[in-house]
Amino acid sequence: MDALTDFYGDRGDSYNAGVRVSVLLAIAEALSSVELNNATSQVLIAFFEGENWGRLGSRSFVSDLQNFHCLQEVSRKDSPINDRMCTSPLRISLAFTELSLDHFQQVIILDQLLPMKDSLYFHSEEASLPVFHGDVDILPSTVAKLPPGPAETFFQAGVDTIVISGFDSEYVTRSFGSALQEDIDWNSTLPVAQTIASFLASQLEVTVPSVNGTYLENLINCLARNGQCEVIEDILGFSHGYLTQQLQGRPLDLVTTTYSRGRYPMLSPTGGQYYVNYTGTIDREKAGIYFTPSVLESFLQSSLTLDFHLSASEKSCKTWSDCFDLENGYCVQGTCYASTAYYHNAMDPGFISFNTHKFSPLVTDIDIFSVNENDSVSPLFTEPYWGGYYGDEPYAQVFQKISGATEWITLIAGIVLTVIAWIITQYIFVNYGTQLKLNK
Repeated sequence: MDALTDFYGDRGDSYNAGVRVSVLLAIAEALSSVELNNATSQVLIAFFEGENWGRLGSRSFVSDLQNFHCLQEVSRKDSPINDRMCTSPLRISLAFTELSLDHFQQVIILDQLLPMKDSLYFHSEEASLPVFHGDVDILPSTVAKLPPGPAETFFQAGVDTIVISGFDSEYVTRSFGSALQEDIDWNSTLPVAQTIASFLASQLEVTVPSVNGTYLENLINCLARNGQCEVIEDILGFSHGYLTQQLQGRPLDLVTTTYSRGRYPMLSPTGGQYYVNYTGTIDREKAGIYFTPSVLESFLQSSLTLDFHLSASEKSCKTWSDCFDLENGYCVQGTCYASTAYYHNAMDPGFISFNTHKFSPLVTDIDIFSVNENDSVSPLFTEPYWGGYYGDEPYAQVFQKISGATEWITLIAGIVLTVIAWIITQYIFVNYGTQLKLNK
């Protein structure tokens, strides 16, 4: 769901993040109108972010499904939010613990969908899928490989995974993802969304739903095209034109800032200090969660809550705290819903939660996490920066190790280039130093 390119600010939705989110949200709304109780499988809709930084969202999710151990669970009645949670390590919802990868029959990933030529494509490491005929045909890819992305996460975890994209073995346009990318044919978004919805319905053996073209167009305008965001303003309760005017004709910013202050939940047991790993007592009346989801995250949660919820309360609400009588109570458009939409931390499994953090708006959050030195699946290393100009705070930049061979190749290449540069420099000094006045 996040932009994957530095060109994003200059070219709009250059990596199709807005298109993917819009199409999947429109499909989710369409599926909500279908009787899913008779489906052959349960449906789980997920939006992952931080994927351009080593697939943070998907790997964190899968890692927690496989290995998560809660040291201190807090019941819903004692929780400062409307759901049971874990305070050590901090997870603001434990709904994911009811899932098991062993029960995942198939994961379907939406990759870059537009531009396309005449059809969509299936990508799979296993046996190729047959052609699916819809408003747009979905053909098996000529390459039996998964494109880079969250599909790798689930495939490596042993789950049958397929990818649906608008490209076969290479992008339709060579300028895809750059400032030179050609304009997208926006009229093709509805047949693409309807085709994918029809394919999902065939997998679930349910009635084929109809995708709302107006809703999809409004989503595309906001997230991928021109920043006309009435759809978000309506659902989040912004005044009409508030967000649209701020965007000034550009799509909503989809760049993920997973580790920025406030973007990772912290627990405040008494309002004084903030924790991501806490084993003390919890007083619901005093405790709170410090977390500021982005506009896009809030919109996704609210939209999925409207589409899929267990029940709704007749009483009006202004915030989620007014909905405590409902499990995972969430306030959307002035109504309390027992939501089935959840937020899950997007964090590299190579990180472990640190202890106490004395929060100050003047201090950068540099001590919330530490690197798990024993992690072999996601080995990390850090490079410290000890401050800079204009009073910058010290910080640590984190890198993921790829492989020992890659590191040796990089080191040797660096040494060779350094030697070549030194030889050329010496040659210039010896042969042209006097003419160029380099010896003075």
